[in-house]
Amino acid sequence: MLRALIEQANRDVVTRQAEGGTLAGMRSTVVFAAIDLEIHALAWVHSGDSRAYLFRGGAIVARTTDHSLVQQMVAGGMLDEEGARLHPQRNMLLSALGSLEEEPDIAVSDRMRLLPGDVLLLCSDGVWEPLGDECLVETLHASRTPSQWVEQIEAQIVARAKPGHDNYTALTLWVIDAAEDETRLLPVEAQPEPRDPDDTVLG
Repeated sequence: MLRALIEQANRDVVTRQAEGGTLAGMRSTVVFAAIDLEIHALAWVHSGDSRAYLFRGGAIVARTTDHSLVQQMVAGGMLDEEGARLHPQRNMLLSALGSLEEEPDIAVSDRMRLLPGDVLLLCSDGVWEPLGDECLVETLHASRTPSQWVEQIEAQIVARAKPGHDNYTALTLWVIDAAEDETRLLPVEAQPEPRDPDDTVLG
């Protein structure tokens, strides 16, 4: 089902390309997660270099693998993860939505168990590229709430990213023990308005 949703999204992007103008060459990376609240499990799917992370005990226990040139170099032993993050060709993707001639690579994870204390992060390359995994872990350790964490992520991006850096988006979910709290939807009026559609961190 997750694969079929991405395949449909790819066709939708191609349909919009046909409108021409500035839309003619549009492409997109994608990442999303499906969560089963009854069995406490999740699976994620992605194409391109938008990422999903699963943190447990404050450490990264699972992460998507980018569809990019530098990720292939990492797999081949030519680069480490830090070298890939700083490589001049780090933005050269091997897969993205927006092509019918070449179907995008779509990676679907196995089902993963969700435990109290787990943290899920979905983000674009505008988040992980300037920060790196180590900074994501450090800011998580320094945060007591999801909102505080995304605020720290944004502050670090602003401090570290180069002028003209990519836009950035992040979505996080913290798994709380039912005995401690309940998950509640925020009322619509309580949701903050994004300050800039090109530079938004959501949490």
